[in-house]
Amino acid sequence: MSRDVARVRGPYHPYTKRHFDWRDVFAELSHGSPRPNVTAVANRWGLPNETVRRRWKQYQQAIADNDEEAIAIACGDVDGRRDTTRKITREEEAEVSARINQENIHPNKPTIQRVAIAVHHEHAATQPPARSTRSQTQGASSPFACGSSTIERLKREWRLSTPGARAAPQVRQE
Repeated sequence: MSRDVARVRGPYHPYTKRHFDWRDVFAELSHGSPRPNVTAVANRWGLPNETVRRRWKQYQQAIADNDEEAIAIACGDVDGRRDTTRKITREEEAEVSARINQENIHPNKPTIQRVAIAVHHEHAATQPPARSTRSQTQGASSPFACGSSTIERLKREWRLSTPGARAAPQVRQE
């Protein structure tokens, strides 16, 4: 089947567009006189109409509930999707980093793996699973093993890598 009109994709929104401070948009929507239209504000800021409408509704609900975390998510301060695929929470990651720094041990792969598994099992035994982790949906069917990608993320985000030895400067002989 041939098409008369070629398919055209919508506008490309680069990742930097996601890190947007929505406070100015919400201020314009709430303090404008007469009250501005969501579509007009979205066009003025160059944002998709549905995104502005959804964020505005989310912000109004957060203000009504006086929920600081929901306000931060609506304003773009916190990415609400950031912890949806993790099996180890950010609190557990902070504790892993603190233990490694406190014990002053070399942060190699087996050490980080051992400490992360110990911390995760301690938290799992004393607390219910967090809302933002996969452990709630997967339960005990998939035990936490602290794989290579988790170890690399811990090293990168918590700066657990030790600096390597530098080679001695070579003297140039003439």
